[in-house]
Amino acid sequence: MTSEGMEKKTLSAFLAAQRASVLAIVDGLDTQALTSSVLPSGWTPLGLVEHLGHAERHWFQEVVTGAAEPLTCERRRWCSPSTTTSVGVPMT
Repeated sequence: MTSEGMEKKTLSAFLAAQRASVLAIVDGLDTQALTSSVLPSGWTPLGLVEHLGHAERHWFQEVVTGAAEPLTCERRRWCSPSTTTSVGVPMT
């Protein structure tokens, strides 16, 4: 396997482990817990998951491949805790 192939394999394994860790943390939370903030910043567990998805998209589609338009704050719903997530759940 080439060096590039090993790097891709390592990165894929790292991402899979990180995704599994985040999902294990939020697994079993009900809608109230997913959408309620206990932080002064207003962040919710669901907002954090959405943010991580946008961050992953940014690195792979914008930075690595240059193939995607950057998301504006209006499209990054996690910019404002008073909005809803992309799945329509209020982040209050």
